[in-house]
Amino acid sequence: MTSPDAEHAEALAPVHQLRDEAIAALAEVASPDALEHFRIAYLGSKGKLKSLMAEMKHVPKDAKPAFGQAANALKQQLTAAFDARKSSIAVRGRSTNLSSTSPYVEVSRSAAHDAL
Repeated sequence: MTSPDAEHAEALAPVHQLRDEAIAALAEVASPDALEHFRIAYLGSKGKLKSLMAEMKHVPKDAKPAFGQAANALKQQLTAAFDARKSSIAVRGRSTNLSSTSPYVEVSRSAAHDAL
């Protein structure tokens, strides 16, 4: 017979596995297209997080509150990490269009071409 703590830990294992997988996948994202692929795969309506929520029906009754709380916390964590990564990629994308002589002045590609 297993203890209630062991049942809770076993029930939460898929949440922890998905967290580790998603954080590793997000760390590999380097482009807007890859970021959108991540969003669809993990946060989308048919994504892995939604599938995890559907697994609650298989979780023992006494472990459901802990599972639900952990899954909701994971959703918030992944959403925040996604938003941070999105901002990071956007900033990096904008920095490639900045003049090297003035860090805050954007240079259009046609203006740079005209100068040559």
